[in-house]
Amino acid sequence: MREVFTFNNLEYDVSGLNSLVALNPYRYGPLPCEITEDFLHHISGYKEVDESRIASMTIERLQAPPISVRLENGETRVVDGHHRIHRLHREGAKEFLMFLIPYEESLPFITRTKKFKPSRKVRLR
Repeated sequence: MREVFTFNNLEYDVSGLNSLVALNPYRYGPLPCEITEDFLHHISGYKEVDESRIASMTIERLQAPPISVRLENGETRVVDGHHRIHRLHREGAKEFLMFLIPYEESLPFITRTKKFKPSRKVRLR
């Protein structure tokens, strides 16, 4: 079964990105990444935390570096590893290792879905 991470109108083929990293892991890191409150807030804004998933996580899974992709605008999006990062933070880690895939190399693993629509309308005065 393929794992997919959806954010706004984009679907990230997490299984494909993991396979890409496995072919040449040193090309993509892993790179040290600091765990800050801003970073945790940023990743929590697009992925709800499943407490049972955090509690049942094996040590082997916890130690697997998360995967992020560099976006066209230069920002970074974590597409695999949100729960690992939260658990590491809870256990007192100040940083972790993460794979970073450049924008151009991530494109084959990103699909646009239907046009993004906000969940509610807001009237500005």
